[in-house]
Amino acid sequence: MQIFGRKQFKTKMTALTTQLTTITIADAVGTPDYLLQALTTTTPYGLATAAEAITLMYVTQNLQVRLAQLEAKLQAAGLLA
Repeated sequence: MQIFGRKQFKTKMTALTTQLTTITIADAVGTPDYLLQALTTTTPYGLATAAEAITLMYVTQNLQVRLAQLEAKLQAAGLLA
């Protein structure tokens, strides 16, 4: 199989590390706060606001979903064990 005009792969890539449970976020969807301030130890979130912490969780959840989709496509194409 050729990918992007490159030489054929002789072996499949090894399987990726097993996924952890996908994050489930318990808040109502709101306006994300992507402008994260410096980390703090003065609040229970470690971030300046709860909105920043929730936004970080949404970004992490999005990355989990996208990586799972990529892994499934690589497996379907026979490029990943």
